[in-house]
Amino acid sequence: MVVDTSLEIYERWIKPNLSEMQILVYDVYSSKELANIEEKFFDSVTLSLTNGELAHILGKKPNETSGRVLELRQVGLLRLKERRKCRADHNNAWAVELWK
Repeated sequence: MVVDTSLEIYERWIKPNLSEMQILVYDVYSSKELANIEEKFFDSVTLSLTNGELAHILGKKPNETSGRVLELRQVGLLRLKERRKCRADHNNAWAVELWK
């Protein structure tokens, strides 16, 4: 199955090369359990978060997470989804989602 193969590749080849903070950020985007905890930040189709929303969930400042999001986008694990109003700080911002 494609999903199983993708998870296997992630676990075997990608995850060992990520920093602790990159793994934490990636795990938020890939975790359905976190989506239940902070459901006001998620749309019904896919987990899509702005840097402000992600920082809120992790209890961090946006400048602590935005660099990790960019790095994960650059290696193809995350991608831009849409520009919308951030549910954490109410500013217009890009929302990012897991690359599937």
